[in-house]
Amino acid sequence: MEKLNPEIIRGKNLDACYAAITRDFQGLIQGSIERKGYATIALSGGRTPAGLFEAIAHSPTIIDFPWHKVFIFFVDERVVSPDHLESNYSLFRTHFMAYLPLVESQVFRMPVEIKPLSVAASHYQQTMVEVFSSLTKREKPYSDDQFPVFDLILLGMGQDGHTASLFPGHSALSQRKWVAAVEADQAVPPVPRLTLTFPVINHADTVIFLINGEEKVRLAESFLSNISQENYPASLVNPKRRLLWYLAQ
Repeated sequence: MEKLNPEIIRGKNLDACYAAITRDFQGLIQGSIERKGYATIALSGGRTPAGLFEAIAHSPTIIDFPWHKVFIFFVDERVVSPDHLESNYSLFRTHFMAYLPLVESQVFRMPVEIKPLSVAASHYQQTMVEVFSSLTKREKPYSDDQFPVFDLILLGMGQDGHTASLFPGHSALSQRKWVAAVEADQAVPPVPRLTLTFPVINHADTVIFLINGEEKVRLAESFLSNISQENYPASLVNPKRRLLWYLAQ
């Protein structure tokens, strides 16, 4: 696949990035709903996305948004209970879902309570197959080289250049299934995780990165200025249509 030219947007601060991404989010999702009748998104967790979730949820233009046509998945999840402070799902419920007319049937939590974790990964992939097949009215099963097409995936990046729960040097980087189980000692906190894989991320229509903090911004700029730096998993993200990097200065 040809490498996209990323759109790099430098905000004067994190709030400015929140406001700009909120506008992009609404425009992209509204456009998908107008074209297809629905929209699919995958969300990341963490402290920075929590602020973005609240910015979107409290936007004055969100009140008439057709949320009943939006279907929400997760980019990754830690193996903790759904109400744990480190749970991405819990963060989503607290900072996003609590303010919006979303129902549980539109939100697809990663089932990290299923053991072994490889079975949980297969379970989530099957959920994605069923939802996307229903939305697209797909009659044939997905082959091994076919993947869902998310309208939008929101990502962040760690100080080591990881994104989702795809860490430098980890075998999950080359995984071809839709969802991978990850035992990552370098993760913070160092707990097992589930994550969407690069084939799924790179089949998305649009990916938006939000990067905050001097070290992370400097790292992002270092590999955005080069054609490829495969030591940094975030540099391998290459969706189908648009790749936006928001850098909070």
